[in-house]
Amino acid sequence: MTLNLDNELHNSEFMNKKGKSLVLKDWINFFSNGFKFKHFTNRLYKHLVQHCSFIAHYDRDGFFFHYFADPLDIKRFLKQFDEKYDCCSTEIHNYGWIENEYSDINNLMVKKIKPYLRKFYLKLENEYGLFIENKINSLHNSINNF
Repeated sequence: MTLNLDNELHNSEFMNKKGKSLVLKDWINFFSNGFKFKHFTNRLYKHLVQHCSFIAHYDRDGFFFHYFADPLDIKRFLKQFDEKYDCCSTEIHNYGWIENEYSDINNLMVKKIKPYLRKFYLKLENEYGLFIENKINSLHNSINNF
């Protein structure tokens, strides 16, 4: 994914254009690398909880494990950034995050991943099948070893 902002970002009270550009780069890197913790920057975390209507879940680690521990949680997270689901906030169930003072960067976050979402959803569904299979096998092993 290339990052061409074409002057789409503007300064806001608590974040200038450069800061927004860095958050957007972090977002693209995090998405492109399959939501790995090492790519989940503190800058991205702060933007999500301060300007995208997400709850902090105590800290960056708590947030990460709340949304990225299994494929269904990732899909639930991504629906907020999917126009197919009207970009409704996952936790607050409103649209303020996409219409607020940070709508420039938030709309770009939606726009930059849009071409890749369908393929990513299919990948998550395949991973979820393996995730459930591993959970069932682990449960069977626990029962058999009891």
